[in-house]
Amino acid sequence: MDSPVDPPMDVFQPGTRGPLFFMHIPKTAGMSMRQYLNEQYHPEEICPAERWQDLAGGARGVASYRLVRGHFRYNLRELVAPGAHMLVVLRDPLRRTVSALRHLARDPHFHHTYEVAKDLTLGEMIRHRDIMAYQRDVQSRFLCRRGRP
Repeated sequence: MDSPVDPPMDVFQPGTRGPLFFMHIPKTAGMSMRQYLNEQYHPEEICPAERWQDLAGGARGVASYRLVRGHFRYNLRELVAPGAHMLVVLRDPLRRTVSALRHLARDPHFHHTYEVAKDLTLGEMIRHRDIMAYQRDVQSRFLCRRGRP
C-alpha cells in the first residue's frame, strides 16, 4: 500500500507589511525582536542603519524603507515613512539597568564608560556618578525627543 506523500512545504516568503519603526532600547530583548522582524520584510525593505551615525551619508532616505530598526530615539519617527507604526519593547527599569551594568563590565564595545566600569563591582557601578549618568532613565530618554545619548 502506498503511503501518501506530503506536498512540498512552501518556502517562507515575507508578505507585504506596512512600514514599521522599531525603536530598540538597549537591554530590552531588542536583538530577538530585530531578528524576528528581519524575517518579516524583504532585505531591500530594511534600513541598514542601526545607529544615528549610520544614517549620515546614506544614499536612500529613511522614509524609503518599510522597516527601520535600531538604537534610535523617538525623534527619528519624523523621518520614517508617513503612517508607519511604531514598536517599542520596555523592560522593568531596575532589571534593565542591572543587565546593562553587567554587560558594561564585560564588553569593551558596549559603552564608552567600559574603562571606568571594568574593575568595579555592581554596587560600585551603581554608586558611580559618571557611569550612572548614562544608565539612569534610559528608557524615558529614548521615548523623549531630547536627552543624552
